[in-house]
Amino acid sequence: RRRIRTLPMRTEDIQHATSEGIEKTILDVQDSFPAGSLEESIDALITTERVVMFEKTWCLFSRDAKEFLRCQLGVSLTTVPVDLCKNGDAVAHYVKHKTHH
Repeated sequence: RRRIRTLPMRTEDIQHATSEGIEKTILDVQDSFPAGSLEESIDALITTERVVMFEKTWCLFSRDAKEFLRCQLGVSLTTVPVDLCKNGDAVAHYVKHKTHH
């Protein structure tokens, strides 16, 4: 298993560094990307970050996709665990509406 270390960040953001890629987890989209509404904060997140993954922590597909992106491709990504983050249901609903999935 790969070793992951925590880097100093704001308390609401968790960042794990690996030799392959960096994963930054956002637990409060509106606090990390302040805007007028939650939807505008999500849009700002998507616009600002190169790769954003909205996930559910229990989903094996999400875990495998993150590991593939980080470890196999060396991609740094930002994750939003909708089952843990503040307003997670609203975040998931907006992303579903925005992506038609």
